Amino acid sequence: MSHPLYDDAKNLTENELSEKIATLSKKYWQTNNSEVKSQILLILDDLKEEQRSRIQKSMQNSLDDDNKDLDNLINIS
Repeated sequence: MSHPLYDDAKNLTENELSEKIATLSKKYWQTNNSEVKSQILLILDDLKEEQRSRIQKSMQNSLDDDNKDLDNLINIS
């Protein structure tokens, strides 16, 4: 479930994404209000999922590039 009032995290840079996660995590531990904590968790989940998907995409791209290099080494004629 995503937070209905939060903008899309896809527009953030890697640094902005990490900074927002760190800031919200800090705010989560600073508050004692359980309702606020639940709202922060919804946004944190969205941000962390975006971060995971970027890492996964980056790893897949790197793996694809490595496979292309191997294809050039193997010449079957």
